[in-house]
Amino acid sequence: NAHGTIVPTVPDELQKGFNKKRIDHRHHALDAIVIACTTRKHIQYLNSLNNEKVKYELQPSLLIKNDKGDFTKYFQMPWSTFPVDVKNSLEHIIVSFKQNLRVINKATNRYQKWVKDENGIYKKKYVKQQGENWAIRKPLHKETVSGKISFKAPRGKIATAVRGSLSDIKNSKHLEKITDKGIVKILKNHLKNFVDEKGREDFDSAFNQEGIAELNNNIVELNNGKKHHPIYRVRFYEVGSKFPLSENADSAKSKKYVEAAKGTNLYFAIYETTDKNGNLRRDYETIPLNDVIEHQKQTAHLPKEERTPVPVDKKKGRLLFTLSPNDLVYVPSNDELENIDSIDFDNLSIEQRRRIYRMEKASGKECYFIQNNVANLIKQYDANSKFGEFGSQNKLQTTIDGLKIVERCIKLKTDRLGEIILVSK
Repeated sequence: NAHGTIVPTVPDELQKGFNKKRIDHRHHALDAIVIACTTRKHIQYLNSLNNEKVKYELQPSLLIKNDKGDFTKYFQMPWSTFPVDVKNSLEHIIVSFKQNLRVINKATNRYQKWVKDENGIYKKKYVKQQGENWAIRKPLHKETVSGKISFKAPRGKIATAVRGSLSDIKNSKHLEKITDKGIVKILKNHLKNFVDEKGREDFDSAFNQEGIAELNNNIVELNNGKKHHPIYRVRFYEVGSKFPLSENADSAKSKKYVEAAKGTNLYFAIYETTDKNGNLRRDYETIPLNDVIEHQKQTAHLPKEERTPVPVDKKKGRLLFTLSPNDLVYVPSNDELENIDSIDFDNLSIEQRRRIYRMEKASGKECYFIQNNVANLIKQYDANSKFGEFGSQNKLQTTIDGLKIVERCIKLKTDRLGEIILVSK
């Protein structure tokens, strides 16, 4: 800039909607510091800008002068090293996140019932429901219900199909997921009439309202002269880890499959075991929500210290800890990994605090993280350019310097002020 200071800038193509303050969670702490350094005189000055007498009285003690000796609109620093001290303070902050991991809890249900009082008169009263009742505090599945289809799927996966609109077709992958291959041929013939200036198939134009109308007007021609009913909706197949709505094989709901709701993969388990060479290694799994619910219900009678939040698979080894969204982990360097006990978690350096990551989501044996202080990305992943700040998931499996996080991470528990109160190695 004009003062010879290097100022980080964002490329012009990313400037739209970009707010440099909002990409870092620590801007809340910065706001708090500024407010703490605001005095009554600052407030009085701002309130009296239209009062010339009061304004001129306060200016000498509050505002900075320029080279000509005139007062500027900038306030004086609370003390001379204020910017440096604030920067150092912010770099030592560990951002804490409020979590709600409650999956189930006992519920007391009451209902209205006609009850005879001591005078023999019936009155409506609230009566407690008998028996043990549990309330599930997380959505069990997405609203979309799919039907199982005969399709070869990988082990542990279910092939299902769900109806969708033609407007849902955005690329060739969506087209190939249609279960009726006769309809696929018709749609491919239809696409030949919708090509952009670069010679690419224009899915948006082919399957918007006008494109679908044109498809059905010319459906006989597109089907090689054979009659065909109008097409508005098609069945798309999916292969995933869905589960039936009912475990009762005689129930109609057992033929209907649903997918876990987004954000309900609450627990990622990390196990430690010894391989055949005697070396310690880690194994991982994401625990489905329905398994967590059943486990917590069955173990609710145990003392708190004997319970685990998830069912433990002893074949995978010793359960080290579980990770949930917004949990913090510390990623040791190669040198620290050889001597974990040497890490002073009560006095982490700035460089060490940069190796604190926040768990974002998990799927299967994969777990994704983001740096503790990151609130928003500078550049989200663009499927066309194949470019994004943190890859296609907009999240990380490795640290900025390339270390696999789940292979070495240490779970941290913090209080509401970001102070580390528990370390799970």
